[in-house]
Amino acid sequence: MSDHVELDWSQTGKKWVSYFDILGFSRFVCERDPLSVFCTYSMCLEEFRRHEESHKKWGGLQFIHFSDSFLIFAPDDSAGSFAAIESPSRWFFNFLLQREIPVSGAMACDEFYADRANGIFFGKALVEASKLSESLNWIGFVLCPSAIGKLSDVGLPADGRLHYRKWNAPVKGKSGVCSLEPTFAYLINHTMNDKNIFVPLLERMAARIEDPKIKMKYENTLSFLKHFGVAQPVKAAS
Repeated sequence: MSDHVELDWSQTGKKWVSYFDILGFSRFVCERDPLSVFCTYSMCLEEFRRHEESHKKWGGLQFIHFSDSFLIFAPDDSAGSFAAIESPSRWFFNFLLQREIPVSGAMACDEFYADRANGIFFGKALVEASKLSESLNWIGFVLCPSAIGKLSDVGLPADGRLHYRKWNAPVKGKSGVCSLEPTFAYLINHTMNDKNIFVPLLERMAARIEDPKIKMKYENTLSFLKHFGVAQPVKAAS
């Protein structure tokens, strides 16, 4: 049997891609015992897989994972595919954070090759989403420039999305200097008694951090959430 792998053109094209990275996972692995690492990771994986079959059926979504990175991608770049991928992307982000697992993420929309049978995944969308996600100096989920542009093209401008707000997201620059990346960021939001439950949760997580550089990630996120408060309906720009 030949080991030769051929390019499958049916698997390539522009697609919506959401990328998630668990923050501090390497440090977690080094500092904790194998059982703790396994239990945390298996919990993430179980929840990730739990919705995979249902989303495959009605949205054609694919869910893949490798080490501490998780990927959700749609079959194409249509408005319908955005609607299909956007909700589970926010759901997975919320799930991790509610269990006090710090995470960063980004959604892109560009060329992406996905050959699940051979485990081959690459493309501009993955590069853009992973680079932006890993550069963020906070706990957050943002829309990449390619996603923002595509939303405008399909008549769903980012400034009209209920769950996103325009913000200068802090990113790690050279020599540790932090710069700002203008984007649309997910307003992490779940309310109880008209208050965002993620604010005290992030404050509790930050209180356990001693390293000032890591603590800054939480402070940056809290600044964003406190600035906008609880999500309210937004009007698209005229």
